[in-house]
Amino acid sequence: MVPLHAQTVTRRRGFTLVELLVVIAIIGVLVALLLPAVQRAREAARRTACRNNLHQIVLAAHNYLDSHKCFPSGYVRPEPGDVNSNGIQDVNEDVDGDGYIDGTNINYVNFELTLSTKYPLNFQANPIIFNLESNPQYTVDHWWYDNLWSWMALMLPELDAEVAAGAETRQLKFDSGLNWNNKNQTAVRIEMESFICPSAVLPSTRPEGFAFSSYRGVAGRTPGPGATNPGPVANGVLFRNSAVTDRDISDGMTTTLMVGDSLFGFWGDGASCCSAVPHQNDAGRQIDDLLADYDDSNYLSPIFTFGSWHDGIVVFSMCDGSTRDISKTIDRSIFGNLATRNGNEQIQDF
Repeated sequence: MVPLHAQTVTRRRGFTLVELLVVIAIIGVLVALLLPAVQRAREAARRTACRNNLHQIVLAAHNYLDSHKCFPSGYVRPEPGDVNSNGIQDVNEDVDGDGYIDGTNINYVNFELTLSTKYPLNFQANPIIFNLESNPQYTVDHWWYDNLWSWMALMLPELDAEVAAGAETRQLKFDSGLNWNNKNQTAVRIEMESFICPSAVLPSTRPEGFAFSSYRGVAGRTPGPGATNPGPVANGVLFRNSAVTDRDISDGMTTTLMVGDSLFGFWGDGASCCSAVPHQNDAGRQIDDLLADYDDSNYLSPIFTFGSWHDGIVVFSMCDGSTRDISKTIDRSIFGNLATRNGNEQIQDF
């Protein structure tokens, strides 16, 4: 006979193996759907920060224009006969507005010796690999650090970074014996976030502590194939010894490029200052590539073209301070027209 108040025993039923596998599969699908969205959101934030960097750089260039009556030189390299209105050899600023870089106490003969003297940076133990259009395994394992100053150093006061960097742009970085000016040796190792795109993939260890950059000024468009005696590119805004004013940009500031994304350089290295857009008839490299490779016999480092780690675009700042996302597949002719300041081209939509 069964007691009236007999306790009923219940069994707890757990997950079967099949149910557990189904739950794990559902979670995996949700993560797979969510992760790309998170990555896109992060890249969108980095792209916004990159635009802000470029916008601030051009605003600083306009402050420089107000102070010196011209935009900064792409990089400063005096040549024989370059003197200001007072007959003083030019080096760093165009205060008197004569179109040359004014005032220095540096002996020109000694300075000339250092133009061919580069500081060798060797980092073969930790090379940097770039996925270029022409070479997916392009290796950078040494660098010829230039003694010249670029627009990045010249604009430190306008970027409110002069005190932090402490660079003395009226002095050489090092002499012909590679003996560094103490202040400049310290300054060029200070990382400047304004000169680095947040999306840039750069080594965590900097060669000898020298600070990177990933932006370059727009020197203009290279001559077409077969051009005779082309000389340095100088039809953009930032190039060798440039002293471009706002009135010189006859194509209009809203349709003329000033600064844009690039892949690699050092902000204290004058040769990392600028790049040019290859002529549309030149079958050479265009975006995410090299404008010039190593030339170790002449102590020249690679010159990267404009390019970026952004998906499908390169961010540029126009001369008016506005920023534009330019497709990596932009028509070459349009790209070149945007790079020149006074070509009088009709700019199509881009």
